[in-house]
Amino acid sequence: MMSKLFYISLFILLFLLLQIGYSYHFFYIEQFQLFMFSEDYLFETVSHPGGLSVYLGEFLVQFFYYPLVGEFVSALLLVCIAGLIKQYVSFNKNCFLLEGFILLFLLIDILDFNFLYAGVVAYLFCVVFLLVYKRIQKESVRILTGCLMICLLYLIAGSVFVAFAVSLLIQEIKVYRLKIGLLLIPALFTILLVFYLNYAGYLYYSEIICFADGIYVLKGGAGWVIYAPWFLLAFSPLLSPLFDLVFVAIENKYWRIGTQVVIFLLCGAFLLSEYDDRKSLPVKKYAYYADHKKWEKILHSCKKQKPTDLLCLNYQNLALAEQGVLADSLLMYTQQGSKGLFVDWNMTPFVSMTLQKICYYYGDIASARKYAFECNVCARSVGYPQTLKMLATCNWEMGEYAVVDKYLSYLHKTWVYRNWEVDTLCLRRVESQADNFVYLQDIDLLAYDNVHNKKLADFVLCSYLLDKNLNEFLKAFYYFYKNEKNVPVIYQEAIFLGAQSNPQILDYFFIPDSLKERFLAYQSFCKTNHLDISTNMENRDIHCYTSSYWYYYDFNPVRL
Repeated sequence: MMSKLFYISLFILLFLLLQIGYSYHFFYIEQFQLFMFSEDYLFETVSHPGGLSVYLGEFLVQFFYYPLVGEFVSALLLVCIAGLIKQYVSFNKNCFLLEGFILLFLLIDILDFNFLYAGVVAYLFCVVFLLVYKRIQKESVRILTGCLMICLLYLIAGSVFVAFAVSLLIQEIKVYRLKIGLLLIPALFTILLVFYLNYAGYLYYSEIICFADGIYVLKGGAGWVIYAPWFLLAFSPLLSPLFDLVFVAIENKYWRIGTQVVIFLLCGAFLLSEYDDRKSLPVKKYAYYADHKKWEKILHSCKKQKPTDLLCLNYQNLALAEQGVLADSLLMYTQQGSKGLFVDWNMTPFVSMTLQKICYYYGDIASARKYAFECNVCARSVGYPQTLKMLATCNWEMGEYAVVDKYLSYLHKTWVYRNWEVDTLCLRRVESQADNFVYLQDIDLLAYDNVHNKKLADFVLCSYLLDKNLNEFLKAFYYFYKNEKNVPVIYQEAIFLGAQSNPQILDYFFIPDSLKERFLAYQSFCKTNHLDISTNMENRDIHCYTSSYWYYYDFNPVRL
């Protein structure tokens, strides 16, 4: 009863932790895989070593589209793994620190975007195989079965078979003594054989080969945290008695349990703060809001916690544009130059996923399609859900209906997107433009070709302002707003600032007297204080100027 209560409490604790702190992580990783119900997809995936784990992992991740599913499935898998490890390594019900550390490191792995969910499924396979192996009593049958299990585990779970093989060897040496342990030579031979077959090219194109890097998106980027669960499981026959011996010395059962809980919580707080990939959590949250057109929530979140990442700024400014207040509210939010409007493309799927949305919103259909293509280059299968939607929509607007049918056929083989059609894309439709379907254009060139499109004009003008490029701004402003009467205040402030070095500008643009008086008051305030206003935020008089372009131009650094 105590054991059941413990695991139920552990499940609830993990579920709440993931829901409160990391719910958007699961929505985000769902967008970077595409599970399809088709025979070709099944056979293509499972035909490679570790393919069954990849297939099952992606099968589970597809349901992370729905709220709470990712947290529930992850918490359930972790608790099941911890319970199975407990049965495998320990006979002391009150000592659980070893399996606790394994659970903690697996939790950190799950919270790392680059860690494939297949790694958790493969780890579960490994623990189940160890339990089956442990229950075989006859030594000859056990040794032969162990060799077969190593080969089978390599085929269905990939590189985790290394931890399985090491654990078998240590268990044979420790439990059955060294003499019988030598009977594991066939198992070691099997390991060497698999390595050789892979090296010789007979096991072509294995996603999960011999190292944990195989279950990590960035090949060669897996650190010690990825290998920690392997090491603890492989050497668990030696580590478990040591943990039991240490904590059995504490006679009081409740003190023993409490001590382990405290150690586990302290280590968990430290490791999560260091390795849980929390820096990317705002981007994941904004991406989710953008996919569901919750622009107000993006802006509210940016007000509450100022973004520092350029991708976050891109989502913030896209939300402003979607709300139609990009120029009017630009400096009411954190800005770091024009890259906050359109970040430089670095050939990663994360940036490509963002840029395709921005280009589509502003009407640059060719660029939106290009970034969707580039994002799909990194996909293991035919692409990602959002990029396939974008490709279908862009080709539909270009009249390439056969291409649209191709992308829809992929989406209709999934569970979540099986009923999706082009007109349900979660982005605002753009006006038809004659020249944005032919070749790849920069958004500023597209704006000059479509002078009456004010959202494109505001994008270009705000880009120049954020980079403090007043000369280009004044040229573009005259081109886009020469016949407009309703001019955003930020443009008027920039014009008046430019007039300080070229007074003739005021002959072309009308500036209200109230704005001129405010600018003179701002200059007087700066001269009177003789301090860097950007560091003297406690002065109440400063706050009436912080949302002005003058303040941004004088004190806000530009991220180039």
